[in-house]
Amino acid sequence: MMMMMMLMLMLLMLLLLMMMMMLLLLMMMMLMLMAMMMMMMMLMMMMPMMMMMLLLLLLLLLLMMMMMMMMMMMMMMMMMMMMMMMLMPMLMPMLMMPMLMIPMLLMMMMMMMMVMMMTMTMMMMMMMMMMMMMMMMMMMMMMMMMMMMMMMMMMMMMMMMMMMMMMMIH
Repeated sequence: MMMMMMLMLMLLMLLLLMMMMMLLLLMMMMLMLMAMMMMMMMLMMMMPMMMMMLLLLLLLLLLMMMMMMMMMMMMMMMMMMMMMMMLMPMLMPMLMMPMLMIPMLLMMMMMMMMVMMMTMTMMMMMMMMMMMMMMMMMMMMMMMMMMMMMMMMMMMMMMMMMMMMMMMIH
């Protein structure tokens, strides 16, 4: 019985470790994204459209990576739950012992908390992604507008010059 308990604890520890690793990776990705956004802001002041497109592509790639991470997290959660379910019958007799009741309950609570936290982080991620995409779109629009305005101004100037020339000739 004790062996079973130990085994389960070990498995749980392992899973927790994996989760932590995942979270760390996700955080790193977020940081990367932030850095990219900053770089973009800087570059936007002085760059042509092609580069913008490239950066957008990069962003999309990062997004994909995030999604993969999320999926993996979900899978982990599922596995954890499955393991719990599988071990439940074995644990039932143990659970009857009052001494082991509390740790078990605590473990369950921890599980639930973790699930909640995961879901929350996912939501936040999604929101952030949406915001970033929106910002990118707005930036693109602004750039286009500016370009158009510049073109118009150029045209106007050209016209004015032409007119002046004409006047001078006449």
